[in-house]
Amino acid sequence: MQRDQWEPRPENATANGTPPTGPAPYGMASWSTAEADGPAYRGRVDGDFTGTTDEIIQWASCKWGFPTDLNRAQAVIETTWWQSVVGDEGESYGLYQMKTTVWGAYPNSSSSTAFNADWAMGLRRACYDGAMWYPELRGNLEACIGVHFSGDPAESTWRGYTDEVLEYERTKPWLQWPSAAGTPPTATRGG
Repeated sequence: MQRDQWEPRPENATANGTPPTGPAPYGMASWSTAEADGPAYRGRVDGDFTGTTDEIIQWASCKWGFPTDLNRAQAVIETTWWQSVVGDEGESYGLYQMKTTVWGAYPNSSSSTAFNADWAMGLRRACYDGAMWYPELRGNLEACIGVHFSGDPAESTWRGYTDEVLEYERTKPWLQWPSAAGTPPTATRGG
């Protein structure tokens, strides 16, 4: 992970420095199986990091073993990196749009950028490892990205979303975003 003061979303500063409150699992609902709810997945989500929005994305990417640019791209699709976004008619919060009616965790999903990113990547890891939801998606990264959007394993329900994430991973629109300090991440730094 590369530390840098580049911050295209200075409005995220408070949420970027706020850890989740309350005891673990911080109000999160079940992840559907005992394995997913255990210490390797939901039990590992702690939001224990502070930094810029990009540093938080890098941290969660490293923690859960997914490409940073892929996670930057998904955050573009979900909120254009604004932690304060409320979507789905008041049901989804934060950087990766944690839906309270499914996953719980409000107000932590809204108040802590690191918790929101940690949850999203942890959930993807549990899907990718076949520990929850649809075991047939085990090892299918594109499906696990898409199921975040659709909640359905049928490719027709998530393919468009995943393709959009992959296109943003390729084009890296965040490299064009201004910041008062630092330099945007590149493929050789934090990519």
